[in-house]
Amino acid sequence: MKSFVLGFTLSLLLASPAAFAGASPVSFTEQEIADNVTNAALISETSAACLNRTWAEHNDFFNKRKYSKFYGSRNPKYKTQEGRKAALLKLLPELAKKVRKGDAAAIAELDMRERELETTSCVGLAIKCLGQGFKAANMNETWSKIMTWVGRSGEDGVPLFYGTDLQKALVDLGWKSLYWNPDLSQNDTWDELERAFNPLQEGKVWNPVWGGHTERWNSVLKRKNYFGIPVHDIRTLVNFGINSGSDFKKPPFFVGTAHAGYHVFPGFNGNVIEAHSMRDMSSRSNMEVGPFNPLYQPINGVDNGNGAPRWTRSEHYRSGVIVVPPGYIEDKPFTVPGRAVNVPPNGTIPPDAPNDGGWDNNPGWNNPPPRRRDCFWPFCS
Repeated sequence: MKSFVLGFTLSLLLASPAAFAGASPVSFTEQEIADNVTNAALISETSAACLNRTWAEHNDFFNKRKYSKFYGSRNPKYKTQEGRKAALLKLLPELAKKVRKGDAAAIAELDMRERELETTSCVGLAIKCLGQGFKAANMNETWSKIMTWVGRSGEDGVPLFYGTDLQKALVDLGWKSLYWNPDLSQNDTWDELERAFNPLQEGKVWNPVWGGHTERWNSVLKRKNYFGIPVHDIRTLVNFGINSGSDFKKPPFFVGTAHAGYHVFPGFNGNVIEAHSMRDMSSRSNMEVGPFNPLYQPINGVDNGNGAPRWTRSEHYRSGVIVVPPGYIEDKPFTVPGRAVNVPPNGTIPPDAPNDGGWDNNPGWNNPPPRRRDCFWPFCS
């Protein structure tokens, strides 16, 4: 009976365009695709448990130490052991006094505190926890295939680790891709706003923080493709305004990207957990959690809004792609849902709005649009 069920499941998969979409060059066997379906719950639940453990660890550590255990992998201050120790000494003035005097116990404490720290990034968190899911399912070889491609080196020799590449590989393995956009009617407006908030430098043609909402929606609608990712669903997370609905709470785990991979956010049961690669060690918001609700934010004019992915002064995440494991969201017609309702106005950015400290300082980029790059262990110093 078990072999019959497996064979029937596999036949359904092979009949689906998701099975051999070819979004990535990763070659999965028929057995790997079938195993992904069989182990979807185990992979997802293990990955989600990892997210929750990491979130709890972040909070427990911050409550104890008053600084973050997880430091941003792209923050230049933390690239070296010496830099991390210098940052700790700025946060711990009493310890710094003793270290300057050559106190052996204080120096040992500084060494210990530095060893407690771990690097993180938006894509790094997704990879860390999803890798645990595949390991629990005894699909290490499949995960190794994915990481070999996603972590391949760029022209400068630095591993790429693009969130959109991770999504492409998962789609090829059989995951379902959902285009997300809370209000299609505002695509043109959002494009104008983002270009105003993040103008190009002279001689540049694109800024990676831009969502390119109108152009990318046209690609999704006409070609079922978003930045190289085959799109299967344009109903579950389109025109939902500030209510993403119950369907999206079903998957135990997901991997999301915003603005063609500028930001990556894993999550579970409709909740987003974000890690940030540029924020200071003193910031509790190195990691953040909130319900997936991109427009439900104070920066967007919603008082006490707690939606995610979180916006900063110049990073306003309004559309992208989320991939979910097979079997959790039913197939829907590839048709546009009705207009969004109860959509908040685009708010005035308050003067104290947080700044992620990343691309804002270098807003102009050459064509083609580069995707956000994050350092990920063991390739980080």
